[in-house]
Amino acid sequence: MEILPDTVVVVPARVAWKEYDACHAYVCQPKRPFQEVKYLAFYSGGEIKTTVPLIREIIDEVVWKPSLHTGRLAETIRLLSRSPRKVDLTYKVFLLSRPEDAETIHLANPVINDLSYAFRHQRYVTLQNLRSARHTSDLVFLKRMATD
Repeated sequence: MEILPDTVVVVPARVAWKEYDACHAYVCQPKRPFQEVKYLAFYSGGEIKTTVPLIREIIDEVVWKPSLHTGRLAETIRLLSRSPRKVDLTYKVFLLSRPEDAETIHLANPVINDLSYAFRHQRYVTLQNLRSARHTSDLVFLKRMATD
């Protein structure tokens, strides 16, 4: 599948936003389907956050045990050792750019949710639309994958 360079996946991020701050990664259930995009944005606290990191690598099935891994993946698991993740279970891990990296996009302002519902599933938007939006009602969500 072709990577869509101008498309961003927005993920619901109750705990994931704090985890990104701690280790610059996004962790979810294994084999969760995503369209192949370059960037990931976090929806948390009623808004899409201003930091939009580049997706550096995606590992579809990671056994949550740092001793099984090396490098950044092992460090991510160690940093999240107090997270709700359970040792020996499997997760999907996105390794992301840091906020200070040149590839990380910074929106001028958070995108405030003014819709009557919160984000419960990932959504896809164009980077241009995300940059110009002030409210979620300004966003044009692209069609979600049928498997979402």
